[in-house]
Amino acid sequence: MLISIVIPAYNSARIIEDCIRSLELQTFDDFEVIVIDDGSTDGTASLLDANASRLDFFHYERISNSGPLLARKHGIEIAKGDYILLLDADDTLRADALELFATLISTYSPDIIQFGYSFESDYSRRSHAFNLNDGLYTSDRLKEFKAEFYRGRMNSVWSRLVRADILNNDFPYDQFYGIRHGEDMLFSAWTIQDAKRVVVTNEALYYYRINAGASTASYKSKQLQDLELVCSALLNKVKECDCKYLPEICTGTSTQYAYLVNILLGTPFSKQQKMNYLAEIGHSFERVGGEDLLKRSDALRIDCLVMLQMLQKGNLKTVRFFFTFLNCIRGLFLKSNNR
Repeated sequence: MLISIVIPAYNSARIIEDCIRSLELQTFDDFEVIVIDDGSTDGTASLLDANASRLDFFHYERISNSGPLLARKHGIEIAKGDYILLLDADDTLRADALELFATLISTYSPDIIQFGYSFESDYSRRSHAFNLNDGLYTSDRLKEFKAEFYRGRMNSVWSRLVRADILNNDFPYDQFYGIRHGEDMLFSAWTIQDAKRVVVTNEALYYYRINAGASTASYKSKQLQDLELVCSALLNKVKECDCKYLPEICTGTSTQYAYLVNILLGTPFSKQQKMNYLAEIGHSFERVGGEDLLKRSDALRIDCLVMLQMLQKGNLKTVRFFFTFLNCIRGLFLKSNNR
């Protein structure tokens, strides 16, 4: 059984070495690594060339800059593995991750393995991103897994290993060309719809690096444009194909907008810039059906609900005050825990 690891890379020369090194250290041997250089201009290509010449399992191809969605598509198309893992260039895998995947595949023959991740480089503490117990999810229990996904708690493509024929699906890549924010959530929805057997392990097998230069680290207007397109597409898809998950996708969509508000208010803009951008986010939330989303949501966190209600009513100064208040509370909580 071969596992393919597909890595889109754009101007990743400074960070991709750690990623490659983590793959060299794997205790499982039957895998290939495919890096798609998405038109880098910083020396990524020469670094990849050097690794390809010394590592038998390593292969890379260069394409014109198209964004992570199409870079992953290209990698998936040339992958030879029975299972595929989509890995980000600035992150790493725990040394025994592939070996654990092989054991779970032998035991359960799953379509998907959903696994935990950590914000610590030594994988010492798992992020509590999803609320699922370890084990096999199939038949009625599979609904529990899909509900958790639609609530927005497992959006990232890099937190799961997927059987190759599940990834080679009918995802409309051309329709979403140029999407650079939220593409994980969109692509994952198409992947999960075809899964019949899912294995969950809460083991932290993936290190997610919090990168100040990442697309999600500071607010950009493109994020809002992409988010509106992605959320509209997801809402339409659920209404057409999986309407029983409508409360969950309403929760997930609302959570994404609340998250974007938090990114904006944490970005060092002037007060007036923040007010202008907040107004933009409020109008976008209204266009995707904000009031209806809040009414239908089944598990929206209270802080997100309050913030979005204030945003919807146009109380922008109150939103800023509420954000500052929450940050103070979080700071006091962290300080007390570190004593």
